[in-house]
Amino acid sequence: MIWDERSPGRENNHPSEAGRDGAGWTFDAVQARLVEAWGFKRRLPGDAPWPFASDGPWHLIVADQADRNEAVFAGHPAGSLPRLPLRPAEVDRMHEALDWIVHVRPDDVRVVAAAIADLERSGRRIAWSEIAPRIGLRSKYGRLLGPRPLMMRYRRAIDAIVRNLNGGNLGH
Repeated sequence: MIWDERSPGRENNHPSEAGRDGAGWTFDAVQARLVEAWGFKRRLPGDAPWPFASDGPWHLIVADQADRNEAVFAGHPAGSLPRLPLRPAEVDRMHEALDWIVHVRPDDVRVVAAAIADLERSGRRIAWSEIAPRIGLRSKYGRLLGPRPLMMRYRRAIDAIVRNLNGGNLGH
C-alpha cells in the first residue's frame, strides 16, 4: 500500500453486500464490514427494560411522518423511532467482523474502535484531530500521539486484518 494524504474514510464507505471481491479482502472491504458491524452493534437492545408487555404486538406499530408532524405541531418533542431488532444474518455478520479484531495489536484496538465508531457515525470520514485527545495514547517519550500517528496505526491495524483474512497477503 502506498502512503498518501488521504484519510481512510473520506471516500464513500458504505458496506458492500459482497464484503469481498474475487481477489480477496481489501482495506476498503474490511473497513466497510467493520463499520457495518459497529452499526449493528449500536442497534442491539440496551440495558433499559421495555416498558410494555413483551407479548404484545408492539413491533407492528409504526409511526409515519404524518404522526410525527402532528406531534410536533401539538408541541410534543420529536422523538426518534425505536431500533429494529437485528436479523440472525446481521448478528452473524457482526460477530464475524468483530472477531477480526483479534488480528489487531492490543495497543491499537482502541484506535480502531474509535475510528470505526467515528466513521460509522459520520458516514464519510474519520476526524483524527478529535479522536487523538480522547484516546490519549502516548509516545515512548511521553507526548500525546497526534492525528497522523494514530492514522498510521489504524492503517497498520486494518492491514493486519486484511493480511490474516487473505492468508498472509495484502489484498490492495
